[in-house]
Amino acid sequence: MDPSCYQLLNHKLQEWKSEDIPMIFSQVKDCICMVMLNRSGSDLLRKLYKECDEEQMTQLVSSVTDDLCLLMTVCLDSQGSESMQEFLGFLTPKQVVHMISFFTYIMIPLANDQFGSRVIRQYLEMFPAPAVETEPIVDVMAENCLELAYDKYGSDLLQHILSKATILSSKGIVSKIISKSYSLSTDEFGHQVMLHVIGLEMPFDVACIVYGLQGYLHVLATDEYGSIVLKKLIKAFEGKFASEITRELITGPAFLGILLDPDGRSVLESAKTYSRGRALRNLNDLILRHSDLLDKKRKMNHACSWKNMASFLHGDPSLPYI
Repeated sequence: MDPSCYQLLNHKLQEWKSEDIPMIFSQVKDCICMVMLNRSGSDLLRKLYKECDEEQMTQLVSSVTDDLCLLMTVCLDSQGSESMQEFLGFLTPKQVVHMISFFTYIMIPLANDQFGSRVIRQYLEMFPAPAVETEPIVDVMAENCLELAYDKYGSDLLQHILSKATILSSKGIVSKIISKSYSLSTDEFGHQVMLHVIGLEMPFDVACIVYGLQGYLHVLATDEYGSIVLKKLIKAFEGKFASEITRELITGPAFLGILLDPDGRSVLESAKTYSRGRALRNLNDLILRHSDLLDKKRKMNHACSWKNMASFLHGDPSLPYI
């Protein structure tokens, strides 16, 4: 539709007469997706929606979903995404549910896109959580959750979906996430999903994560993202798993590497705070045992000294901590 047509139809709507609505509607109905991609057209649609009855809106829904490729193009476009979200706001719940049956075919490209993910989020916000109407989305997300978890926008949407899904539905997503705990924990976006799952505070799920990461805790402790996940696990349920994690961290020659690493020391600080009993005593003993070696390492350009270790061990703010 030519921009001059938008202006003409807009003018008609501004000087609204009931007999003009069928003409305007017929002009827009079959090309609504193309109109959504144009800012002037979006202004026209906003006015038209307010004048349409339920039957006319249902016809617009049919037109929007007639071509999935065009529907995806609209949702992935900055202007089109905004127009689609506005369109959803004018629909009845029944009409929205009808639309989502088509969205499920293009869900993953939308979820992994800045603008497409906003359309899906708009749909989720239209129903209380948990809701039967959101289940088609949750099912698609569960099937493709790992692909989403590694994506900037997909991971964010996945976390939102977990907060909306029923316990039964979210189990399918969480179980797949747990199966890739290590890989996700060391990923820029995946670690955020891991933090969200741990934050759901499901004891069995957190225990499975801890068990699945056994043997990799030394690596996670010195990883930029893995260390964040590890600290969250240590703090979970007021340190329920802290001593178990600490026992692995202090076992073997890798402990010194953790002690020398900034991320590793941050993990050990959390371990000192939440661990109890023998695990805590052994951790403190190891720090003291390595203090002389650390002082020598300082002369070889290692960023630790006895004072640093004393500050770390005793929490003395007057001492420097690197």
